[in-house]
Formats: sequence, structure tokens, C-alpha cells
Amino acid sequence: MRGEGIHMIPKRPAAVPSDAAAAYVLQRLMQDGRITLADIAHYITDLPKQIARIEARLQVLREHVPPIPSRQRPKTPASHHGTRPKRDKAATAKSLGGMYGGLIRRLPAAEQATYAAIKESRGIAAAIAALKERSASSEK
Repeated sequence: MRGEGIHMIPKRPAAVPSDAAAAYVLQRLMQDGRITLADIAHYITDLPKQIARIEARLQVLREHVPPIPSRQRPKTPASHHGTRPKRDKAATAKSLGGMYGGLIRRLPAAEQATYAAIKESRGIAAAIAALKERSASSEK
């Protein structure tokens, strides 16, 4: 016979009936004589045996599966706890450049030259500070 010795998994119905629907179907099967209380009692008493068989099978399967590595973060020395990694110079420069660009573009073209000169002579950080100071004083 085909499939002999192979545990076939029964297909599930498209929609699982509600508890009320299942009770109705069971009652109808009993009325039609297609199932008896003895059959129901047998299924209920057989349930723990079925569960034990499934658990034993799971245990056998678990023994043959390699352990899954944990997804914990790698341990770091206590001295580094709570500190953020330092940004490299390129990332810092890009961040400052973006900030400078965002502030400078709000100014009229005639004023932009002043802050470009500050950037050239004293650096981008000084130019950003001056731009922030200007925008704070103009908002008052």
C-alpha cells in the first residue's frame, strides 16, 4: 500500500469551526448514529497518549538539531560601557558641511560671502556658530 509506514499529516479544513459549531456537528453525528459516547470517550482518553507520542518525537528531533547560536551582543570591556563610538573625520566633516549648507542657503546672496569668508579663515565650526548667532538675533 502506498504511504505505508509514513506518517501522513491530515489536511486542515479551510475554516476551523467555532466551539459552538463543533458542538453542533458532534451532536448531529450522535443523533445520526455515526458516533457514540463510547467513541468520544475513547478519543478523549487517547489524547494524553497522542500528546506523549508527539512530545517523544519532538525530543528525538531536537537531539539531532545543532544548537542555535544566541543573538546576544558581544561582550565589551567595562571601561567602554556607556560610551558611544567616535565618529571618523569624514563623517564629522560631512555632518558639519550639511549643517553649514542648510544655514547658509537661508541667507540672501549678498550676506553669504561674509560667512564664506569666516569659514575660510576660522573654519566651518566658527562659520556655523556665526550663522546660528545671526539667525537667533534676527528671530528676536
